[in-house]
Amino acid sequence: MDESLETLLTLLTAIALFSMGSAYAIYRARLLRRLPSLRWALFVMVILIVALLFANVWVSAQLMFISPYDLNLTGVLLVFSALVAIGFGFFVSRAITEALSELGGAAEQVAQGRLDTRLPVEGRDELAQFARTFNAMAHSLQELDEQKRQLDQQRRDLIAWASHDLRTPVTSIRAMIEALADGVVSDPASTARYARDMQSEIENLTRLIDNLLELAQLDAGHIRLDKQPTSLRDMVSDTLSGMNARAALAGIALSGAVDDSIDMISVAPDKIQRVLNNLLDNALRYTPRGGTVRIHAERDRDMARIVVNNHAQGMEMLDVTSAFTRFYRREASRARSDDGRRGAGLGLAIARGFVEAHGGIIEAQSSPGQGVTITVRLPIEPRERERAAS
Repeated sequence: MDESLETLLTLLTAIALFSMGSAYAIYRARLLRRLPSLRWALFVMVILIVALLFANVWVSAQLMFISPYDLNLTGVLLVFSALVAIGFGFFVSRAITEALSELGGAAEQVAQGRLDTRLPVEGRDELAQFARTFNAMAHSLQELDEQKRQLDQQRRDLIAWASHDLRTPVTSIRAMIEALADGVVSDPASTARYARDMQSEIENLTRLIDNLLELAQLDAGHIRLDKQPTSLRDMVSDTLSGMNARAALAGIALSGAVDDSIDMISVAPDKIQRVLNNLLDNALRYTPRGGTVRIHAERDRDMARIVVNNHAQGMEMLDVTSAFTRFYRREASRARSDDGRRGAGLGLAIARGFVEAHGGIIEAQSSPGQGVTITVRLPIEPRERERAAS
């Protein structure tokens, strides 16, 4: 008995080694890769597995010296099992290859520019995970394409608007110079007025060029922040001092305050001063005579909050969805204020860039009853928080 078992184990081991060797030889020779499609490769693989199992069982049955009747019965059962296995393998391989064909078709549609293509996700196997990954990739490509389209449109708008806003002061200066050169204007009063107008247009032109350069630096990420402890109270006071005369001339009440809870913050003072100037400039530009403009700074947890509000009866409201886009103007026809300052619609866009470069947030709210409110939140560093607490 022991000798028969030993012989059987030896035969089975030899058959197993032969089967593994055959499979390895097929793998090394890459025979399945030479077939015309994956469907045929899977189908042929099923046939090879069934044939190998059939041969192993048939040889083992013969070596075990079973009766001819039992051997024939075993053969019939093996043929039946082989046909069932081959039929089952055919449909399984078809299901797998159909899923891969859908993936290939979807990938081809994405390659042709149809970025809204998505694959149905069924089940939780590797193919379903692959479909989820493909859909996520297609969604990312669609978002990137939309961003690219928006950037292209912004670039075209930038060129068009910048060309217009640069051409306007240049044309005005040229006309006044020609009038002076041709002697059309010769009396001292008119000559002095032309000189003042040309100086104002040159300042507007210089301001626009500076704004465009700052926007280019913001887009390129080359803004250098020289942070240092700075008095927020002093910056607000300086901004108000620079705007008081303009507000008085326009008949607008201008006021400001800084809470004792917040004063020294670590910022790039030139950039935050520019933010405050831009916010107040925008508020004064669109506030009718008799209105009010107020700036207030306070501490809000770990942030310094600066709020600029302007309000007047019948005032044009702000489109908060477009407020911080470049060349946005609340009134498209109002490119020049009453004091001769020409606005290009870049102030809030630059303010947002400087605030976000500091790790802060800038938001806008607008309603007929409350006017327009721009809120800036700047982070307070731990040392400043400790100093304020003490």
